[in-house]
Amino acid sequence: MGIKWSTTEQALFIFFKEKGLSDNGIFGLFGNLYAESGMNPKNLQNTSEKKLGYTDDAYTAAVDNGTYGNFVKDSAGYGLAQWTYYTRKQGLLDYARSRNASIGDRQMQAEFLYKELSTSYKSVLSVLKAETSIREASNAVLLHFERPKNQSASVQEKRASYGEEYAALYRAEGGKTMTERELRQKPVNYLTRYLGIREGSAEHKAILATFNNSGLCSRYKMTTKDAWCATAVSAAFIASGLTDLFPCVECSCGNVIALAKKAGIWVEDDAYVPDTGDAILYDWQDSGAGDNTGWPDHIGLVVSASGGKVKVIEGNISNTVGYRKIAVNGRYIRGYITPKFSKKATATPAVPAAGTGSGTASSGGGINKAERWQGKADTTLKVRKWAGKENDVCSFSPLKEGETVSVCDEVKAADGSRWYYIKNKAGKYGFVHSDYITRAGGSSEAASFAVGDKVTVTGTIYGNGNGTGGTLKKNGATMYVVDMVDAGAYKYHIGLAAKKGGVRQGWAEPSALKKA
Repeated sequence: MGIKWSTTEQALFIFFKEKGLSDNGIFGLFGNLYAESGMNPKNLQNTSEKKLGYTDDAYTAAVDNGTYGNFVKDSAGYGLAQWTYYTRKQGLLDYARSRNASIGDRQMQAEFLYKELSTSYKSVLSVLKAETSIREASNAVLLHFERPKNQSASVQEKRASYGEEYAALYRAEGGKTMTERELRQKPVNYLTRYLGIREGSAEHKAILATFNNSGLCSRYKMTTKDAWCATAVSAAFIASGLTDLFPCVECSCGNVIALAKKAGIWVEDDAYVPDTGDAILYDWQDSGAGDNTGWPDHIGLVVSASGGKVKVIEGNISNTVGYRKIAVNGRYIRGYITPKFSKKATATPAVPAAGTGSGTASSGGGINKAERWQGKADTTLKVRKWAGKENDVCSFSPLKEGETVSVCDEVKAADGSRWYYIKNKAGKYGFVHSDYITRAGGSSEAASFAVGDKVTVTGTIYGNGNGTGGTLKKNGATMYVVDMVDAGAYKYHIGLAAKKGGVRQGWAEPSALKKA
């Protein structure tokens, strides 16, 4: 089977790109994975098939259902990376079970591979994240991660050549499609390359040149003596080819806001939780009382939002490119620029492995801002700036009894209670306790489906969350919820298994289920 750019390669490329690997780092990794497994997550080492009496699929099924119990110590290479040594196979098995996923699940294996890189093989990961050659990336994986018996120069050359083939295929095919998450990451990745640079250095001048040479802000040419925070953000979108989504290229923070307002992508909202790639503006004269409407002094790009904190990367922070952490709706935040990345996305993300859905506003993924369902307040209800009673109330708080809102996401507070991220009819966002919101149709969302629920199937189950991957006729069958992913991204977002905690067999929408 020759090298190709299929849905497997595309999904893995998206995953590792979001983890910060460089293109060449990914291609070098891919060359090794192809040499090991042919990019087949269910691949059982060829020499072990006859010895053990299993095909790839039969071995995978036997491990999943427990009829084969020697997975860890059979010394048979398995999966994308051909995990062989017993401690690493034990780790893979434990990780699969923690995700309620098949041992042959591609997404689960990608997550485990990255977990290994980020914990036990940090030096390899640093090479894969660097701007390096495919050969250097390939050798790092071959010599320090895979470590096969034959590590000769000819093997090094062969694996690097596979990586080069993947690079060519990506340029011809894979690069034509990008998910919203990939697009959001592009301007952030640009600034990340310049972390720690010195003002006046060649790298600083390169940022200014990207801005000046674009011709998109002809009123002024930046010099090394100018404040350059807005220039850095603008350059990030210029270099990423995304100025159509960010028609705000300017060297003045005030002008950036004016252009964002004109484009309809400016947000001033007490409880708005930003996402990767949003621009954040500050006013250092903010008193902390009431809405901040002062002149903006500084700007950066949102890296992630998690646990009520926003991580930002900024140019001209202490005369370099660096990070800042600030509370959601913290003092000094003037507002956000929210480019519509979804309009330019040409691919949908892969369905996550079990147990990796949203619902906690995890870092890197932001928080869902699209309506999932409509709810209404059961009583007069305070709206807070983050999940938890300890957080301040929003300016539009409270909700009136019976008021209808859009429920967009849910977040666990510090005390473990569940809160909904809601949007009112005026487009304002905030957090409310889930106990006091009822689905507008009449049923409480708190009584809807959750992992562990026993359900009766009344409709069709699909292999994939987007309705592809084949159908399973399970009408009337009793099954268990083992997975929940983003309902805003996937119509069929409830993962089902034949037994509680079992291997996921397919995906369903809520209308196809009822509690047993």
